Amino acid sequence: MDPCQCACSHRENPNGTNWVVFSGITLLAGLVAGQVPLTYADLMATALFLLATCLAGWLIFPKAVQAARQLAPDMNLLMTLAVLGAVGIGAWSEAATVTFLFALSELLESFSANRVRKAIESLLEMVPPTALLAGPHQPQQVPVEQVRPGDIIIVRPFAKVPLDGTVESGQSAVNQAPITGESIPVETFPGRTVFAGTINGGGTLQIRVTRAWYDTTLARIVHMVRDAQARKAPVQRLVDRFARWYTPSVIALALLGFLWQGWWLWAMLIFLFSLRQVEPLDALSPLKRRELTIAAVLLILFVLTFTPIPLRVVP
Repeated sequence: MDPCQCACSHRENPNGTNWVVFSGITLLAGLVAGQVPLTYADLMATALFLLATCLAGWLIFPKAVQAARQLAPDMNLLMTLAVLGAVGIGAWSEAATVTFLFALSELLESFSANRVRKAIESLLEMVPPTALLAGPHQPQQVPVEQVRPGDIIIVRPFAKVPLDGTVESGQSAVNQAPITGESIPVETFPGRTVFAGTINGGGTLQIRVTRAWYDTTLARIVHMVRDAQARKAPVQRLVDRFARWYTPSVIALALLGFLWQGWWLWAMLIFLFSLRQVEPLDALSPLKRRELTIAAVLLILFVLTFTPIPLRVVP
């Protein structure tokens, strides 16, 4: 009894958690293998880093290919190019690390989306699929879709109210916490309004339906939640317009730097630093701002520590 179509475009990947977990374990194993004083330790570490990159990249690389085919470069394409560049300069551990962290962030985002979806489903489950419709001879159990405004339905003790309406006869204490949050059951008598999804107390109520099943208070709450989830805020629309120009510009700048002087590391620096810049700083949460700052500082320190100056690969 879904009153509106789901507006969420996210598709849950049940195997995503396994890929990210295996990638993290493999990455950790590669870091440990690189510190073991064995003859083939470096080769073993490189193989593990490559495997970790492939495992985490399974959630990223297909999206990058799709973005390239549609000529709509996005963060997944930037990440893929950065990883390929890191592999090209032999930075296997960095490629595996950045791929794992990006896949982990995508997985956490999917968990958040799934929590919203499950919350909506739990709201819908509060409404019974049938109603006891009062008839000229005896009540009849019918689907709520067949009940029209103006019909009389009967709600027996301790049953859920299937539709919004006004009490015609009977008296009871109705638990309206699922809708209004009221912690104490509300005394209900003729003339009082009741809502679909609320729980009747110990009395029998006859209710005149005022709203169809798709227009109840609960259905409108679900619709507003889904609409808010699907609709983009003005800041997000600005981000999308910004990203349409920003992402191709970053790719072109990095490619120009590489072709002109062979500046591999500068190209990778541009790619890696641009990954979180697809969103303006004002649109980021404080946690993401700290994440961006820490990543940028660590990246610069790494480049300055392990790269000769000037940052250029001489042919």
